Amino acid sequence: MQRKFISLLLFTALVAVMAAGIALGVRQALAEGGPTPEVTPSPMHPTYALLDADGNPVVQSGKPADLTKTCGQCHDTAFITSHATHQKAEKIAGFEGMTASCYLCHSTAPNGEARKAALASGDKAWADSAVLLGSGILEKTADGWKWNPDAFEADGTLKSKYVNLHQPTNANCAQCHGEVHTDVKTPLVVGDLADNWVTLTTGQVVSPQRISASGMNIEGKESMPFAWDVHAERGVQCVDCHSSANAPAARRYSELPSYLTFDPRHPDVGAYLKQPSHVLTQESCESCHDPVAAHKDWLPYLDLHLSKVACETCHIPQMHAPAAETFDKTVILPDGTTPTVYRGVMASDEAAPGADAKEPFTVSHKVVGFQPVLLKNADGKEAPYNLVTTFEWVYKKDGKDVEVSMADLKKAWMPDGKYADDIVKAFDANGDGKLTADELSLDTQEKVDLIAKHLSALGLSDPHIVGVVKPYAIHHDVVQSDYAIQDCRACHGPNSRIGKPMALAIAAPAGVTPVLETSEEVKDAGKVVAENDGLYYEPEKDAQLYVAGRDSVRWIDILGVVALIATLLGVSAHGALRAYFAKKYPPKHHGAVKEAYLYTAAERFWHWLQMAAILGLLFTGLIIHNPDLFGGFSFRGLVFTHTVLGWILVINFVFAAYYHLSTGYIKQFLPKPQGLFSRIILQSKFYLMGIFKGEPHPFKKTFWNKLNPLQRLSYFGLLFGLLPIQMVTGMWIWAARVWPQAATALGSTTMSWVVGIHTLDAWLIGVFVVAHVYLTTTGHTPFAYIEAMITGWEEVEADEDEAPAPEAPNA
Repeated sequence: MQRKFISLLLFTALVAVMAAGIALGVRQALAEGGPTPEVTPSPMHPTYALLDADGNPVVQSGKPADLTKTCGQCHDTAFITSHATHQKAEKIAGFEGMTASCYLCHSTAPNGEARKAALASGDKAWADSAVLLGSGILEKTADGWKWNPDAFEADGTLKSKYVNLHQPTNANCAQCHGEVHTDVKTPLVVGDLADNWVTLTTGQVVSPQRISASGMNIEGKESMPFAWDVHAERGVQCVDCHSSANAPAARRYSELPSYLTFDPRHPDVGAYLKQPSHVLTQESCESCHDPVAAHKDWLPYLDLHLSKVACETCHIPQMHAPAAETFDKTVILPDGTTPTVYRGVMASDEAAPGADAKEPFTVSHKVVGFQPVLLKNADGKEAPYNLVTTFEWVYKKDGKDVEVSMADLKKAWMPDGKYADDIVKAFDANGDGKLTADELSLDTQEKVDLIAKHLSALGLSDPHIVGVVKPYAIHHDVVQSDYAIQDCRACHGPNSRIGKPMALAIAAPAGVTPVLETSEEVKDAGKVVAENDGLYYEPEKDAQLYVAGRDSVRWIDILGVVALIATLLGVSAHGALRAYFAKKYPPKHHGAVKEAYLYTAAERFWHWLQMAAILGLLFTGLIIHNPDLFGGFSFRGLVFTHTVLGWILVINFVFAAYYHLSTGYIKQFLPKPQGLFSRIILQSKFYLMGIFKGEPHPFKKTFWNKLNPLQRLSYFGLLFGLLPIQMVTGMWIWAARVWPQAATALGSTTMSWVVGIHTLDAWLIGVFVVAHVYLTTTGHTPFAYIEAMITGWEEVEADEDEAPAPEAPNA
């Protein structure tokens, strides 16, 4: 038996070791990813002749290819150039007159660097053809560009093996649009951001590789076992979302009329190939995803969230690559460039976030990432953006501000290839006769005026500095759903992401305050504020957007807390005096006493259910209102519980109202006008003096007269005032969950008023509860009233003239 047990134990251990090894291997394989998909040319594209501007084969003329003539042999290039998103990209790239190159997007191996080099050297004629460098079609020799005759047939058409054209892939888009990493095995490293415009302005990196497997120095990356972009990880290509506007295969269901679910009409394939629109679509998340189905089981107030918050807000919680914060185009560094400040990185010699303003980003920098700022987009939703501030010199031309060119700016600072003597004298802080990056700051008006004088000497009229804050939308770098924001307190708390400021610049040139660039895409009217550590942008606080846990009316909270504390102190002092005098003056009755049935089962059930609901609502409401003070509770669970308790209170109130009205028991809560004032004085004197002397209650308690005058007034206020107001405002808040229009039914500040009234009413109900619980101890014993509300029976003074009470149950 022992041998069998040992054998079984060894076998179990062996299986466990094998399972662990398999799991480790699978994990490693997943981390490394599979092989990078091979890019293959489209087998459908025919051979064609490369033509020059005169329409002659380039292999014969030796001239650069004219893609309008070349592609125009089959395609309507006039239509394409007039319907192309990329047709005018020179402003971004910085090359005047530059247009998009067909090969850049459609070649299987485009040489974007060769094209950039040709443009930078002024060789714009060969720039489009340069994309083919390295393909075997075109070569660069000491004598210039040369077409390879072996790649062409005798009639000037390309041989079939050189027709390397296909639908654009992520790698094609990466030639201009930033860091698009497709090799999951090679650790990703974001290098020179100057050539990665999208990454530079937003921090977006499109890669299926896990962040933890990247080669970048990212703080805490070992805890980031998710891909840079979940869509890239799942094989989604750029053109899947940004496709041709008239592509037959792309069915735009979101554009269909409400009465159609499918439209069989679509462009003919032949017509599409002749005139393919190059206006790229901008698909929304809802084009593929159903947010209702994905969130309905856990996200409270789903419709309200979807109407106010963009998908990217929660699904792109953090950027893990650096991005530009400030472009300072007002000064020239010793190396002839202008400084750029990056956000989300630590300078190599600092331990706090924020790179040195004059220090270029390199792989040695530690990346800490940054949280996008949330601005209101064109749909009125809170969406993530990066803000890039640009300070630049402009001058007046034909009444308009025109940007000073880089060449003129260099001439102003370095007229002879070195800093002008008066500039050195003005900026040389340490007096060593040299200027360093740290000294090159236009922090005084005198320095600004000096550079303006140099620019004026170049013939520029009224040179001055302007500052512009440009928002760049963030749509990529979506994380796996497990790593999206699921903690409600990210927004519903005092440190809410909604309305959180974003740093703009460490410092601004003297006398310059940047302004937000307005556009149809961003509808935010925030403001730029100056703090001790730099400039910040504070997003507009939307009066229509009330965020529980973040927003509150301060005076209401102060008033509520003061009233509650005053009530607690009052009842504590009153109770202490009662305890002190109780030994001298025991409680008395008017005469003989008896056991009387005062509370029916229905009344007791209503009372205790109402008490439980109110206490639960006060507790959950307090946490929802102040989530930062109660971090151990689930905000989502509390909202659900609060809603359920609210409906319990409403239903209980409705049934209780019907019961009391149908039986006539409602009369016990209605104050009797005749002699009311004198009865209130009599009852008040008892609470203020008589109770301490052990005197009996001034009013005898009967089934039809359970409450004294003060109780009737307070219950009347509760049942006909506080509770109805609380239920109406609570249901209004709930209605916004399924009917977002309720949030603005009475104007843009509707929810602020509704929630403010709801909060004030809650504080008053809390005060009532404290006073009510204390007053239950004022019977002939401290728990007499509580026992009566449990059993229905109470010891009262006998009264022969009393109206008969309902017959008590046998129990």
